Amino acid sequence: MKSILLIISSFVIFGFAFPPYNRKACDEKHFLIFGNVYEYDPFIKGEKLAPKVQVVVYQDNDIFVSFYTDKNGMYQFNLPLGHTYELWYGGSKFVNKICFVDAKDCPERKVGNELDMDVGLFQPIDGCDFTMLNEPFIRVDFDKEMNKLVPDLDYIEDRSHDLDKVFRKARRAIE
Repeated sequence: MKSILLIISSFVIFGFAFPPYNRKACDEKHFLIFGNVYEYDPFIKGEKLAPKVQVVVYQDNDIFVSFYTDKNGMYQFNLPLGHTYELWYGGSKFVNKICFVDAKDCPERKVGNELDMDVGLFQPIDGCDFTMLNEPFIRVDFDKEMNKLVPDLDYIEDRSHDLDKVFRKARRAIE
């Protein structure tokens, strides 16, 4: 259980970010997504901010925008409400991680909607199969009771458990 919580905290952190920018949704018809991208080393179980990481955003399965995080691994951007999104973090430098965000039911509001999301990535490891990451690792939906976009923590825990198995196998292979 401890390793699962470590993986979750190393890969996805909601509600925690350094305040790098003036964060505000641009208007009531968009939501703001922001956070940091970290590079995770599964062998030393450590992480550091990852600069200039590619992020590709698909809106309703069509490419919407592509950009790079800043020199500190920080990012922020606004997306229109009423759509589904896949955010692909990593580019060619890392094993890509996909975040699925369903903002179809997210209501317009004057103060805007936001999603604070840090993501941990890692470099490819010889002999390790990461095909499980061809599907979203993170799922976020609008929760009517909480009145905000929230991650599906049970889903993330299951995915983290599967990924932790691959990391354990890789660590045993080099011992």
